[in-house]
Amino acid sequence: MAAPLDAGPAGPPSATVPGAPTGVTATAGSGEATVSWTAPASDGGADITGYTVTASPSGATCTTTGATSCTVSGLTNGTAYTFTVTATNSVGTGAASAPSSAVTPTATQPVVPVPTLPVWLIAVLAAGVGGLGHRRIRAQTMSASRKARIGL
Repeated sequence: MAAPLDAGPAGPPSATVPGAPTGVTATAGSGEATVSWTAPASDGGADITGYTVTASPSGATCTTTGATSCTVSGLTNGTAYTFTVTATNSVGTGAASAPSSAVTPTATQPVVPVPTLPVWLIAVLAAGVGGLGHRRIRAQTMSASRKARIGL
């Protein structure tokens, strides 16, 4: 009987799908959420080529080609969402992360500038509006020091 052939040294181990990302966090915006995470401990022996974030309940997604954050848009303001992340390498897509804590997008309120009056006008109005508001101030008869105090 012939001796079995020697296969030689073992080759490199076969690559597998990456592990699940960890530490998923989300920050809500208006109709969107920015999601961040930590890369999985194992890339499965092949470089991670991308990540996919999935929102629940809507199923909205965003993808990256290696960055560990992205923004999921198209979310409904007032609805709570959680997010999971999967990592992909040349072998395939790994298991989903644990879900993030829930966040609720809300509409942002526009910043409306508050109209202001110049300080000198406020001083003139304040000085001219007495107890009943009928007193009038005439700049011509004011002393120089008073004009200086109110900015005239």
